[in-house]
Amino acid sequence: MHGQKAADIRQLQEVPGATEAVLPQTGIQRQHGQIYLPAPERFRIPPEVRFHVPVPDGVLALPVPPVQIPGMKDRPAFRRHQKGHALTVPKTIKLDGKMAKRILGIGIPSAFENSLFEAGRILVVSMISTFGTVQIAANAVANNLDGMGVIPGKALSLAMITVVGRCIGARDDEQAVYYTRKLTVWSYIAMGLSNGAILLFLHKLIGIYALSGETMVLSELLVRIHAGFAILLWTLSFVLPNALRAANDVKFTMIVSILSMAVWRLGFSYLLCVRMGWGAVGVWIAMIIDWVCRVTCFVLRFRSGVWKTKYQA
Repeated sequence: MHGQKAADIRQLQEVPGATEAVLPQTGIQRQHGQIYLPAPERFRIPPEVRFHVPVPDGVLALPVPPVQIPGMKDRPAFRRHQKGHALTVPKTIKLDGKMAKRILGIGIPSAFENSLFEAGRILVVSMISTFGTVQIAANAVANNLDGMGVIPGKALSLAMITVVGRCIGARDDEQAVYYTRKLTVWSYIAMGLSNGAILLFLHKLIGIYALSGETMVLSELLVRIHAGFAILLWTLSFVLPNALRAANDVKFTMIVSILSMAVWRLGFSYLLCVRMGWGAVGVWIAMIIDWVCRVTCFVLRFRSGVWKTKYQA
C-alpha cells in the first residue's frame, strides 16, 4: 500500500512543468509544487517518501513533508534571510513582571541573608586573629576539615529546595511534608557518615598539615566540636530551612538567620573569645549556640504549618 502511494507521488513529481495535476485513481493532487494526500491518508506518510526544500548554492536541504493537516495554518517553520542563506527563527523577548517579582522576592532575602552571614564570619575571624598565629592556623585547619564534613549536607539542602518547591507548586502540602522529612533523614545519615569518618581518621587528617604540637592539639579540639555537633544540629539548622524557603517563607528564615548570627554567634563570640579569653574555642562554642537557636526556630516553624500558606500562584 505504501509502496503504491510512493510510486504515485513520484509520478506526480516527475510531471514536467506541471503546477497542478491529479491522479484520479488515488486522489493524490499536486498544486503549486505541493503534494496533497486524500483525507484518510493525510496522517499516514510513507516512510520511504522524502521531500526536500532546495536552497541555492547547496547551503542546506531539510527533509520537510509538505502535508496539509486540517486545523493548522500553512506557515513555514523556518524563514530564509533575504541577504543570505542562513535559516533564522524569530525570537520574542518579553519580561514577565509578575514572575520577575516572585523570583526576586525569594532571591533577594536569601542573598541578603547569605551576605550578612559571610560578613559575620569575617568579624569572627578578626576576633581570633588577635590571639596569635597558633589560634589562626588551628582555626584555618579546622575550617578546611569541617567544610569537607558538610559537603553531603549542602548537596541535600539544594535537593530540598528543588523537591519541596515542586510539591508546593503542585499544591500538594502532604507530599511537601513527606519529602521534607525524608530528605532530612537522608541528610542525617549522610552527615553522620561524613563527620563520623572525619572523627575516626582525625589524627591522620591533621597530620597532613604538619602542624606544631600546640596547633595540632587545638585543631583537633575545634574539629571535634564542629563534627560532633554537626551530626546532631547541622541538618536542622541549614537543610530544613531550605524547605521553608522553597515554600516562599523566606522572610522568616532571613530574620531568624540574621538575628541568630548577630545575637548568638557575634555576641557570644565577643563575650567568650575576647572578654573571657577563650580564643578560637569560644568562637566555636558560640557557633554551636547559634545552631541551637536556629534549630529551635525552624523546627517550631515547620511544625506550625504556617509556611504552607506563604505560596501564592
